[in-house]
Parts: sequence; structure tokens; C-alpha cells
Amino acid sequence: DSIFRGHACSDSVDQLCWHPKNPDQLVTASGDKTIRIWDARTNRSVATVNTKGENINICRSPDGSTITVNNKDDLITFIDVRSHRSKVKEPFKFEVSEISWNNDGDLFFLTSGQGSISILSYPDLKLQHTLNAHPADCICIEFDPKEKYFATGSADALPYGNVESLLKLTPWNWKHLNSSFKVDTPVTVDVSLTSHYRLTGKHLNKYLKLQKQRDCASILKAIPNTKGRNGVYTIYPDMTTKKLVYCDMTTDGGGWTVIQRRMDGSEKFDLSWQTYKDGFGKPQGEYWLGNEDIHLLTARTSQELRVDLQKFSGEKAYAKYSTFTVLSESQKYKLTVGGYSGTAGNDLEYNNGGKFSTRDQDNDRWSKHCGVEFQGGWWFKQCTNAYLNGPYQKYAKTSGAIIVWYKFGNEHRALKRASMMIRPKI
Repeated sequence: DSIFRGHACSDSVDQLCWHPKNPDQLVTASGDKTIRIWDARTNRSVATVNTKGENINICRSPDGSTITVNNKDDLITFIDVRSHRSKVKEPFKFEVSEISWNNDGDLFFLTSGQGSISILSYPDLKLQHTLNAHPADCICIEFDPKEKYFATGSADALPYGNVESLLKLTPWNWKHLNSSFKVDTPVTVDVSLTSHYRLTGKHLNKYLKLQKQRDCASILKAIPNTKGRNGVYTIYPDMTTKKLVYCDMTTDGGGWTVIQRRMDGSEKFDLSWQTYKDGFGKPQGEYWLGNEDIHLLTARTSQELRVDLQKFSGEKAYAKYSTFTVLSESQKYKLTVGGYSGTAGNDLEYNNGGKFSTRDQDNDRWSKHCGVEFQGGWWFKQCTNAYLNGPYQKYAKTSGAIIVWYKFGNEHRALKRASMMIRPKI
């Protein structure tokens, strides 16, 4: 086993790729605003290239001469391997999820948060074609070795089935492309005829359920075969602005929108009021959805809340609440919660009616400042026994600011994992 050290400890390595022709060379992209080229024989970084933002995707041209990196601001940079200098920087106005070259190196592919694939010529980067591939975030793309096919993966799965009835009942526009037939002889004559058509129709989008969905429950209802497929999906809490979230499509029937998750300490939760309002982190890892979006989701539809907890010992428990509402920012995102059931204990009952506080906005009832004292944002009163946004600890610490649910063991002991998720009442 080998460990490569060099990127900033506080930032993750989000993607890496090998040199297509040199198995001893590896390149990594990191949130520390650099890419690093490594010699796999020595486990050492041989070059560091500073980039404009926090990097999330990286790939190499088929000949290995160019490294391409994409950052969180959807700026794609093409870097010459020999000089370690940027050749081209190309910003995009849509969310770029994944990048890839074709095997010949004359086409460059981008997948988007809208489920489309943009095909650009290289090196002039002119758009050649756009494919609408998925109804949700198109998160990966790969070519077969002979470049006859490429495959994409999405946060949503396209519905399949009922195609025959769809073709019979729906008016379509057909364009005949070609036909071929095959005759098997000499004992019998079996003729098989294959025809290829290009199919379009005004009802296609409706059939594929491409409408915007407000939450994970709406996605599950619109596309039933997402059941059992947990992952990152795109929702529209206000039906206008998109948001990437983690959907739990498995637990207790699925359709849960995860609004908070702690698992490894990769994100800091001692953040400002504005940051908690907007949301932060990565939906595939630790994150907070955002108080404004939580308010939008709970204000329009009655929601239930499920909290899942795990100790460092491996023991698990959950708390479920039949009522969960977060009021608007003008009301300090005040919490209404009730109707407990579960195995973790009803610790959140104390927080009912509490206003949200952060390190820079004190709305609690304590003479001091809970957000500062416990280093995170929460619905504090005089502070709390249930607190899932505290500093992450690497062991079951029993004092100080921690992630805790007191009644899960009747002790203030740090938890290893915690998540909060909501869905409309069934």
C-alpha cells in the first residue's frame, strides 16, 4: 500500500487519473486550489500547479500532454503538462458535473447538472452537439475502448417499460434513417428486417418525467424506479432554483430529503448565519441543506422528520417526528417539532419553539451565547441536549463541544454519525 501526501490536510482530493500511457504517473485534483502530479514509484509529488478555485474533476488527453481540471465555479482549465502552465481557461454558465475526452482527443465532453451532455471540438472548444441524456444531474461519463459507445450515469434513473403502449397511443414524428435485411439459406429462408428511425414527439418530455421536482419524495413518485437508489439528486425547493441533495430512497419506504449529515468531520459547522441560510458542504458527504430551503420545504407541505444516529461502538438508533416545520428568516427560522417515536429518545422536544442561532447571531435564551460556546448553528434555547452540528470528534469524547443526543445512552458522548431527513407526511 502507498500513501501520497502533499495536498492541504483540510481539503479533500476529489478526483484523480493516471497517465494514459505512463503507469508511473498520477495526477490529483483537490479543494486546496491545486493539482499535483505524482511519481507512483517514489510516492512523491513532482509538480504542483496552482488553479483558480476548488477543483472537483480532472482528466487527461489521450496522449497525456494536457491535463484538464474543473472547479466548483464551473471554470475548466487546460494545462500543458510540460510547462505546467494553463493553455486555455473556459468558464461555463451551467453546472459542470464531469469532464472527459474521447479516445482520439479531438472531442471534449461535459456532463451537466441539468442532465445534458455537451460535445465540444478540441482545441477550439466549439459546441458541436448537446444531448439531453437524463432528467437529473448527469454525474459520470465513460467511453468503451473502441469508442463505439459511451455511457453516462445520473442521479435519476430514466423510466423504462410501457414503451410499446406509448408508441401505439402517442402521436410521433418519424424520420426513416436506413433499413437492412438478412437471409439465412439454404434449408429455409428466414428474412429479418431491421429499420432505424429517429423519433421525436411533443409528449416525450412528459413521458420521461422531466418536470422539476420539489423534493426527493416528488422524484420517487414521478420516477418509481428510483426506489432503493440512494444518491445525489436535483430538486427545486421553490420550483425555480435548483439544489443538489442526497436522497434516501431506501429507509422506511424512501423519498427522504436529507437536510443534514455528519460522518467524518470533512466539513466545518462553526459557520455564519448567512452560510447556514444558504447551505454548505457536499451532498455526497457532510452538509447542511440550508435554512432557507428547509423553510421552503416545510412551509408548503406538512413534513415528518427522521434522525438517524450511530455511536463509535457501532450501535444505532433513530428518532422520528410526525411534525417538523421551520419558519422564515424574519422569525429566525423558529422550529416546531413534535410527535416523537423511535429508539433514540425524545431529546429534540426541548428545542421545540427554539430560534436558530449561529456564532454571529445569538437568538437563544441563555445569558451567554450557545452558538459560540458549542461552535455551531442550532435551534438553541438554554442550550440543548440534542445537538448534531457540533465539532466532529474522532472518538467518543465525553466533554466539550461535540455531536450529541443525550438520551441515546443517557450521557453526553460524541457520536460517530448523524443525519436528519424530511419528507411529506404519507
